[in-house]
Amino acid sequence: MHMKLQNKVAVVTGAGKGIGEATAIALNTEGAHVVVSDIDIKLAKKTSDKINFKGGNSIAVKADVSSKSEVKNLFDKTIEHFGRIDILSSPLILFEVANALRYHPLVRLSIEELVTATEALRDMAIIVEMSKEMWTKTFEISRTEGITTYDATYLSLALSSDAMFVTADSKLLNGLSENLKQYTILLHTMK
Repeated sequence: MHMKLQNKVAVVTGAGKGIGEATAIALNTEGAHVVVSDIDIKLAKKTSDKINFKGGNSIAVKADVSSKSEVKNLFDKTIEHFGRIDILSSPLILFEVANALRYHPLVRLSIEELVTATEALRDMAIIVEMSKEMWTKTFEISRTEGITTYDATYLSLALSSDAMFVTADSKLLNGLSENLKQYTILLHTMK
């Protein structure tokens, strides 16, 4: 079986439980080496152990992403262990996850729970700044591919980082030109 993220290195924050844990496991299922980061090292180790038990390659790193020194340590340990980082999140990930929580067909969160979850996600976010060149590429992709600026941002970020754009949106992937499809991976969601 061909794994779409074979030997890519992903850093997942807040991966001790919930959405972060599911993301880490899903990325590993597609072949990625995963750095499982959480403020609670016991939870991070538990997720990392699950990945390693299934034959994956994962390490756990304690990190409070509101602390610059702990974020630096997270990246230093990732580079020390794996030599690089391949998978990054764009600043839009917060909105995407918040939207997924809001419209999830099985989980109905109160407004207070949605706000709490979104604030926690914001506090965990590792932001990648968009340069003028990246914004230019984003708008070019949006126009030529006929997709939203939102989706084009992810593609632009992947292209500028020499990384892959990972999406669970098969309709988006199927509508892309062959040139951009080669930089895109369809991630099957866990059930």
